[in-house]
Amino acid sequence: RSLRKNGLIEEKKADFSASDPTETEDLPPDVPLIPRHGSTVSVSIARYPANIEEEDRVRINTEFASAIRGILTEAYGRPPNRADVNEYVILRSGQGCSSCVCVTKPPAGHPCTQFTALWIAARLVVWALASERCDVRAGLDGGMVQTIFDAYNLPDVKGEAIESAARIMDCALPGQVLANRENFVK
Repeated sequence: RSLRKNGLIEEKKADFSASDPTETEDLPPDVPLIPRHGSTVSVSIARYPANIEEEDRVRINTEFASAIRGILTEAYGRPPNRADVNEYVILRSGQGCSSCVCVTKPPAGHPCTQFTALWIAARLVVWALASERCDVRAGLDGGMVQTIFDAYNLPDVKGEAIESAARIMDCALPGQVLANRENFVK
């Protein structure tokens, strides 16, 4: 793994062993280890139809996840890959009816990560309106994110903007997208 430090490139290997410091495991290819800016969209289903059956709720949640995959595939030209954190990461949250996407590199045609996060949120609101089966709400924030590895040794990201986007989303009404003014309004 190459890292730039003080203008120099250093080779690094991650050591994941707890008991034997001589054994090291290579990182997955192209995983950025340096902190970088990310724009986060936290989105959830805010309202289901009245008296909905559990089976229909599960179906809507599955369609919601498929809509997120479809929107990201449209933007980046390929389906999401859980091991690739170079452009965005889909973070699991809630009980299947909420999701968080941290965008670290905009796709072609998008000027910045903030635009991409807003585009994703708007597309999901429109998806919900077109489905006429649920309403979604979204919260947006941006800031520095750091790559970490989860219990399955898959790359993930962490950062304050990820948590704050979820809190901003909690304040949104159904069909509404709220954003941190400091990071999204210029």
